[in-house]
Amino acid sequence: MAAFDPIMADVLTKPKNTIKYVSPLIQNELIEVLANQLERIIVDEINSAPFFSIITDTTQDVSKVDQLSQVFRYAKVAVNENGCPTAIEICESFFGDSMPIQTKVQLEFHIRLWK
Repeated sequence: MAAFDPIMADVLTKPKNTIKYVSPLIQNELIEVLANQLERIIVDEINSAPFFSIITDTTQDVSKVDQLSQVFRYAKVAVNENGCPTAIEICESFFGDSMPIQTKVQLEFHIRLWK
């Protein structure tokens, strides 16, 4: 892989005991942090929207465990310097839950997260 990517080549040729951030654990942690931040930004947009709708669906995966997915459709209102609305943008965000929702308590907690 380093033969085709000069940045990766530079990272992999650094001296021993140099932080490289290439382990699966570190990569997964970075992805989780970025995903949580992005989710928080989208949730803040939804909370500030004058109105929104939620489409929720579950389906079973191969192991017969329910997987929850949610689509949030909401309006973002642009205002001018006087606070008057100038444009409305309809937005849609999909949240697929990689964690199985197996009990009613878990489902209720997941829904409360969005309030």
